[in-house]
Amino acid sequence: METGYGIPADVHSFGIVFWGILSLKKPFANIPSSGQLHQTVFVEGARPKVSKSWPKALKSSMTSCWEEAPKDRPTMEYMKSVLSAHIQEVNTLQKKQQR
Repeated sequence: METGYGIPADVHSFGIVFWGILSLKKPFANIPSSGQLHQTVFVEGARPKVSKSWPKALKSSMTSCWEEAPKDRPTMEYMKSVLSAHIQEVNTLQKKQQR
């Protein structure tokens, strides 16, 4: 029996949690009811707004987690590699600034 849930659903959820971490906000906080949330997100396909100030690599990988077709979403291994590369880049920049 197919439940409709699996790793791609977890990737989507990760993208939403990641957005919450970067924005320091609750996603869809302005939607007052679960019925409206369902309509807005699941029927109409709304996604959280992404800040222009966030690093491009983080924005594109995060929003790829929200692809409508589950098969088009990245793997968690890919997301780990993007985050690891960003952390290394930030650490390198910080070391250069300390010199």
